[in-house]
Amino acid sequence: SMASTAYQEDVSKVIRAITEHMTEASYAGRIIGIRLVAGRTYEWMQYGVESGQLIDYSEATLTGFRSWLQERYGSADALQEAWDDSSVTFENASIPTAGERNPDGETALLNAGIGSQKKTIDYNTFLGETSARYLVKCADAAKGVRPEWLVGAYNGYSWNFTSSEAIGSAHTASSIVLQSDCIDFISSPMNYGERLEGYATGHMALSDSVQAAGKLYLLEMDNRTLHAQINGSSAD
Repeated sequence: SMASTAYQEDVSKVIRAITEHMTEASYAGRIIGIRLVAGRTYEWMQYGVESGQLIDYSEATLTGFRSWLQERYGSADALQEAWDDSSVTFENASIPTAGERNPDGETALLNAGIGSQKKTIDYNTFLGETSARYLVKCADAAKGVRPEWLVGAYNGYSWNFTSSEAIGSAHTASSIVLQSDCIDFISSPMNYGERLEGYATGHMALSDSVQAAGKLYLLEMDNRTLHAQINGSSAD
């Protein structure tokens, strides 16, 4: 779980150890930066989203969600009004059920005016912010060893996420990432829906926002050539 502080600390230790190893390696002088990866397809999305799984129901996440709710609402009365539930408190608030998270099937559109959907919106927001803060923590670990190396990650795919794939990912809380002094660059592939021969393409990430925050934006051109074999067939 990305919400587990123990997991975050363990990963931070590994990042520091790997960065220290690279620092002492013979190729250290050829390194200019590190791109941090995690989650589904290494792009900071929650594990399981590609197969329709709904996570995270761990104890660490439940504890973190309740703390997040207390910080956000301040009082049980405010939480009860938002969720339209007179029985909910910071001590018994639960993670939304599968039915609450997908009220009309797989969708990214929810209505904050409906109590049960506001609960889901809050949980999705919590997951996104938690994932983003975890990314920043990883970046801080790397920067602590080699502050002169550039550190970045895939982030901010707001132009390309219109489904549940984005829910709970660090991409939904890009402001946290962009405000971090530990992040030097943001990268994304070119739009997967606009990359055929003769096409223009689009940025998946918020490239102008990235640059406005003083970060470097890297557009990854990962096109396959016409010689590539995809599922046994040539790419042409």
